Amino acid sequence: MSAANVFVAVFEQFQGLEMDLKIVKDVFFTQLKMLKQDFKLAKKLKNKQKSRNTQKRWQMRKRTLFTQHYNIALQDPHLQRHLELLECLGVDGMSSDESDKEDGSGPVFCM
Repeated sequence: MSAANVFVAVFEQFQGLEMDLKIVKDVFFTQLKMLKQDFKLAKKLKNKQKSRNTQKRWQMRKRTLFTQHYNIALQDPHLQRHLELLECLGVDGMSSDESDKEDGSGPVFCM
C-alpha cells in the first residue's frame, strides 16, 4: 500500500467521510511536492549561510594576521622599514595559514 493510499484511508477515517480517492491523492501529492520544495530551499539557504560564515572566518584570520604583523613591525625598529609595504599589501595581501583552506578544512592540531 502506498503512502498516498494510507493517507487517504486515515484521512477518510479521521474526517468520517468518504471522499474521492483521486482528489485526495492529488491534494496529498501537491502538499508533498510543496514540502519537498520548502525543504530544498531551507537546505540551500542553510548551505549559503554556512558558506558565508566560513568566508567571514577566513577573512577574520587574514585581518588578525595583518594586525599582528603590523604591530610587530611597529614595535621592532629593525622591521619598521616594512610598515609601508604592509600598508600597501593590506589585509588582502596576507596569505592565510598554509595548512588552512578557504572552506575551513585542513589539519587540526591538539596539544
